[in-house]
Amino acid sequence: MAVADDIALIQKQEAELVFPAFDEAVAFKIGSAIRDRALAENLPIIVDIRTFDRPLFYAAMPGSNASN
Repeated sequence: MAVADDIALIQKQEAELVFPAFDEAVAFKIGSAIRDRALAENLPIIVDIRTFDRPLFYAAMPGSNASN
């Protein structure tokens, strides 16, 4: 895939993937769902949801590290 195709795909995703509302409760719901799936599937990930000025949700799964 050419760079121009990648850019077009990213622009399309950014236009489509917009929440109608986003606040602390939404961040917690999304973060919790990701955390629950990671625990169920033993995924060594870190979930970090934040706005430009503050963290809203953080969870580090077993086996994760700073590279995640």
